[in-house]
Amino acid sequence: ILRSSTLGILILQQMLAQLDPQEVGLGIFIAQCMPPFAGKVRSLRTIIGRGTGAWRKIEGSLSFHGMESQIGHAVQEQRQIIPQSSEERENWYPPAIPDVQSAASFPIQIANGVAGGISLLSVQAQYFSAERLHLLRAYTDTLVLMFEHDEFYISNQIEMGVLPEFLEQQKILSGFQQRVKQR
Repeated sequence: ILRSSTLGILILQQMLAQLDPQEVGLGIFIAQCMPPFAGKVRSLRTIIGRGTGAWRKIEGSLSFHGMESQIGHAVQEQRQIIPQSSEERENWYPPAIPDVQSAASFPIQIANGVAGGISLLSVQAQYFSAERLHLLRAYTDTLVLMFEHDEFYISNQIEMGVLPEFLEQQKILSGFQQRVKQR
């Protein structure tokens, strides 16, 4: 676990340095498949996040993602999803995250196994040029090193459910640690 989180942090830091050197505003997070329930992966959990500008706040935030989210959709479909404007994104996904203009989500996969996904959120419209997308694919291929062999699930094991929106989750999760301590 230490190796994978350290590797993930280093890769995200390098991505930010290359993709947003002026720190205009780019958020990146990695979400891992939750262990199967009744033989199916139903959701993803954010395990690492880093950002520049307004996105610095995503570091350490916990959230879950299902089919309602762009990253959940990318993992379910095992393909990249890249809306280049807020209008295009809002046609498909709930407008739960403010300030997102462009977003890119990729499954983290090797052969037909998927361990999770990576999502990038930019404050700039039309941010993901062909050159940036090529770079993102290379980084995504490198991210497979973060995961153990048994953390990859084949496509027929992935059946994303629908989860509450991000802000609703934050209301529920914000007091979770306190409730655990009280128990």
